[in-house]
Amino acid sequence: MPKFPHAAKRLLTGSRLFGFVACVLLCTAGSFALADDTLTVTPAVSAREMYDSNVYMAGKGDMEHSLSPSLKINLDKERVRGYISGQANIYRYSSLSDYDRTDQKYDAFMEVNATERVRASMTAGAVVDHTFSSTLENTGQIAQLTLREVYGVQPSLTFDVTERNTATIFGGYTQTRYGSTIYADSNTTSYGGRWGYQLSERTQAIAQISRTKIEQDSAHQSVISTLGGFEYKLTELLKLRLLGGMSSMQSTNTLGQDSSRNGFSADTSVEWRVDETSTLSASYNRDMTSGLNGEDIVRDRYSIFGAKKLTEKLQVLLNGNMVLSKISASNNSGSTSNTRWMEISPQAQYQIFEHSTLALGYGYGAQKVDETGVTKERNQVFLNFSISFP
Repeated sequence: MPKFPHAAKRLLTGSRLFGFVACVLLCTAGSFALADDTLTVTPAVSAREMYDSNVYMAGKGDMEHSLSPSLKINLDKERVRGYISGQANIYRYSSLSDYDRTDQKYDAFMEVNATERVRASMTAGAVVDHTFSSTLENTGQIAQLTLREVYGVQPSLTFDVTERNTATIFGGYTQTRYGSTIYADSNTTSYGGRWGYQLSERTQAIAQISRTKIEQDSAHQSVISTLGGFEYKLTELLKLRLLGGMSSMQSTNTLGQDSSRNGFSADTSVEWRVDETSTLSASYNRDMTSGLNGEDIVRDRYSIFGAKKLTEKLQVLLNGNMVLSKISASNNSGSTSNTRWMEISPQAQYQIFEHSTLALGYGYGAQKVDETGVTKERNQVFLNFSISFP
């Protein structure tokens, strides 16, 4: 039986958090003069029609109709900046009505320059969704369409020790709850520090250490990760980030059995603004994390993004992502599986009016489990209209 079957309860919980962060931001804003345009409220809405050849990789195709209203409140002052936003995603299907759903997402961010050298920031968020998409994108696993609630907060404090030295301490707490017993609820805590040293006008050396602890019912994992490297601006238009290090995971499974593993970790990216009309970025990350039921996962993630403005109103975009995951069973059986998820999506966007856009796109995705050799594919064609009211 579901643990929280009533949609009204989910909406109320998310709305309470949205209201709380709204009050924090607005009360902070109230302590500053708002005679100029420091506080902006932007409602927006988008509508999409999409044909999906393999809805939730269940072997059936259908038309998906979606509507996404949203609201963002932005604050920008000399010493304080931040925003809160809320969005609902309403999905309906022509034939597969069992997959109809409504997802919600709320985000908040606040940064305060306490002094010339000290900055404090806080990020908070809440998500009420249905597990499938996030699991596929993050681990390459196909999950059941199960209700999920995620609440999180991440504070940080940055201190400019000197003109060249910057130190940051950060933390975080995330709570994940599922609407059924199919997957294990979890609590995640993290903390760490980062140091940056400006070697030159274009080069910054970076060192970071963090610890993340994930608790899922009777299983838990602890991951310690170290990264070191540099960011380098080859030119004003080309920026490179190259960090590498080691990760160590200590795990206790649902049977109380312990295990450990060590591995290489990485955080790399390149950003290239080719010219005034074209941009290109690519990244590679490697880390350790936990699965839906406490599995140990070592994952490699690749992504690429490109945008080219053809005319004043027309641009084309390309998104690509790939996730390779080595998943170790949570019952200490010694069995492992290797999954891979790859997706690519080109689209064309046309600016109809100043704040409205029409997009036509295509998406291809494929998931494969190496041990079985089974590959599941999907093709998506969509037409999206969006408009905002700043």
